[in-house]
Amino acid sequence: MKKVLLIIVAVCFIFSLQAQKYAVKNSQNLKLKQIQVKNDNDVIIPFLPVNKPSAAHNKAVEGILIGTSVNAYTAIYDPNYQIDYNPELNMLMHTHRAGGQWGGSGGDLRCKISLDGGDTWTDSVVFLQQGNNRYRYPNGIIYNPAGNTNINDAYILVNGPITDGAGWNYMYFDSKKKDETNAVINQIPPINTNQLERINLSGGNGNFYVGSLKTNSANSWYESWYLRKLVFDTNTNGFDINTVFNKTRNWKMRQFSNATIEWWFCWNNVFDTDGESGYAWCFGAEQEFDPYNNTSTPLVWGTWNGGQDWIQANASGCWHTLSNLTDFIWPVRQSLIEYPNNPEMWEYRPFFEGGSSIDDNYSPGIIDYQGNLHFLAIVSGRYSNHPDSLGYSYANHPTYLFDVYTTGWDPINNTYTWDVQFVDTIHSQVVSDDASPYVGQDGGMGWEHMLNISASPDKKVIFAIWTDTDPQFDTINTLPDIKVRAFNFENWTATPVINFTEGEGGLYFWINTPHYVIKDGNDYIIPLSYIDVYETGNPDVAQKHYFAKNLRITPNDFTETISPSTITGSCFTQASINKYNHSLKVEQNNPNPAKNNTQIAITLPEASDVTITISNMMGQNVMEINKGKLNAGKNIINVNVSSLQSGVYFYTVKANNATVTKKMIVE
Repeated sequence: MKKVLLIIVAVCFIFSLQAQKYAVKNSQNLKLKQIQVKNDNDVIIPFLPVNKPSAAHNKAVEGILIGTSVNAYTAIYDPNYQIDYNPELNMLMHTHRAGGQWGGSGGDLRCKISLDGGDTWTDSVVFLQQGNNRYRYPNGIIYNPAGNTNINDAYILVNGPITDGAGWNYMYFDSKKKDETNAVINQIPPINTNQLERINLSGGNGNFYVGSLKTNSANSWYESWYLRKLVFDTNTNGFDINTVFNKTRNWKMRQFSNATIEWWFCWNNVFDTDGESGYAWCFGAEQEFDPYNNTSTPLVWGTWNGGQDWIQANASGCWHTLSNLTDFIWPVRQSLIEYPNNPEMWEYRPFFEGGSSIDDNYSPGIIDYQGNLHFLAIVSGRYSNHPDSLGYSYANHPTYLFDVYTTGWDPINNTYTWDVQFVDTIHSQVVSDDASPYVGQDGGMGWEHMLNISASPDKKVIFAIWTDTDPQFDTINTLPDIKVRAFNFENWTATPVINFTEGEGGLYFWINTPHYVIKDGNDYIIPLSYIDVYETGNPDVAQKHYFAKNLRITPNDFTETISPSTITGSCFTQASINKYNHSLKVEQNNPNPAKNNTQIAITLPEASDVTITISNMMGQNVMEINKGKLNAGKNIINVNVSSLQSGVYFYTVKANNATVTKKMIVE
C-alpha cells in the first residue's frame, strides 16, 4: 500500500507541474480538482489548479472599487505607499495613476478619499500631467497642519518620477489642499541622473523624506546614499525641496537574480511623526568592513535631527544568540578556519534574504511608541560565510518571516540592541516574470509576498501584513491570500496568524497598506488596497483598484503571549543583556530635543531603587540622578539639562537589576 501511495504521489506531483505550466498559458476559469487516495489515513492529495478558481467563487472580504488606472504599472514599485491614513482627520486616501473606466489620462494622478473608514470613496484630488511630463509610480501622503480640524485645509503631497517617454527626467513633489486649492508644482531633476528618488515617503510635523542611491555599475557598489528633506513652507503653501543630505559610503548589495527588481533600490528609510528622528537600513555589506559580503545582516543608520547627522550602528549585534531567532533557523558546523580545534561545534549564522531570489522585498519599516525601528524580514540560516564561499544560504531552508526590531541603544558598544518576533512560515515562492500568468506586450509581470508593516495610531501595536498562497492550492504565489499578525508591545500579547481570505484561492495582488491603521473603538481596521490581476490577465490594459473592507482585529484576537529573547554567551555586556527585562518601561524624554528641562516617565513593576545616568557620545558619564526608592507604577522624573552642552546624550535608567538606555538630544 505504501508503494502504491508513493507512486500515486509522484504521478500527482508530475501532473501538478504540468498543470502549473498550463496555468501560465490558459485563461479559462477552471475549478480546483482533487483526487482522493484511499489508504489507512484517507489522505486527500490536491492537484494544483490549472488556473484561478471559478469567477463565481465567494470572496472572504468585500472589495470596494475605488479607482481605475490605465495599466498595472502604478503599483509595481517597492516600497510604495499608495494608501495613507490620517488619524486626526479620520481620512483615508489612495493615490494611483488615472485611466480606465473612471477616465483621465495615464499621465494624471487620482487621489481618492474616504471619510468613513473606507465604506465610500466619493472625493478626488486630481493632479494633471504638465505638458508631456507624465506622472508615474506615485506615493501619496496626507499632511494636516498642527491644530487644523478642517478636512479641506489638509494638504495632499504626491511624489514619484516623471517621464517624457524617453527617460526619467524629473521627480515630482507636488501638493494642493484637499479642496484642490493652493496647488504647488515642484518638478525637478533627480539628484542622480536617471535614478528614481522614492523610498518610503514618510515623516510628519511638516517634514517628509525620500531617498536615492548613486551606483557604480562597473563593480555593483553603491557609492552614495542621498536623503531629500521636504519642508512645508507656510508662505508658499507648498514644500521646500532643496535640502539634500549625502552619505558617501561603499555599500555592496547582492546581485539580484530575477528581473522583478528593476530600480536598483535596496536602501529603505522611515521617519517618525516628529519629522526629525528616523532610520535608514538595507541588507548587504560595506566595503570597508566586510569586503566579501559575508553577513548580509542589516546595515542601519539613525538620525535624530532630520538627517543632518547620522549614527551608524554595527547591526551584526547578537543575532546568533537571540532565542526567538535561533529557535527557527538552522545551525551550521563551525568554520575549520576559525575553530580548527572544534570541527564538530555548531553555530548560528542568520542570513537576511531581502533582495535575493528567495525574497525580493525591501523589508518595509515602522517606528513604535518607544522610538524603536521595526521591519519585516525573511531570515534563514547560512551554511557558509567565508571568503571562499559563493554566498549561498540553505537551498531547502523553510522561509521564515520575522518582525525585526531595535530594543534600545548600548552606549558601551555603540550599537543598537535587537530582538525579533517570529511572524509566520511562508509557504509559497515569489512569482518571477517568466513564470507569471499575467502577461503583456513586454512579457510577464511577476510579484513577491508584498510585505507591509503598519502601526496603531498610538504606535503600541505593530501589524505584519503580507500575502501567501494557501498551501492546499499552490506552492507558487499565483493565488495570494491576505495574512496579518499583530503584536502589542505594551502588554506583550499577539494574535495568531489571521488569514482574512482562507480557503478561497486568494486573488489579492500588489496589496498596499498605510503607515497607520484605523482605531475603531477598541478594534483595529487595516486599510488595504489591491488589484485583481485575473480580471484582465494583461498588465498593459486598464486595471481596477479595490479597497478590502473591514479587515478587523478585535481585542479578543490577542490570544497569544510573546516574550523577548533569551541571550546566551558573552555577546553583550551585562548592562545590555538586562535591557531585555521588558517589565521596566522607560518612555522617550519629553520634550526632546530638550533645552533646559525635560521629563522621563518610567513604569516600575514593583517598588525599586532608581538611578538615572546620562552619558555623552564618548561614553563619559556627565550626570547621575539618584531618586532612591520609587513606588510601583508610573513615575515622572524631572531632569534639568541646562548645564549640558548641545549634542546627543544617552540616559540609562536603572531599577533594581533592570536597565534601559535611550537617546536624548540637548539643544
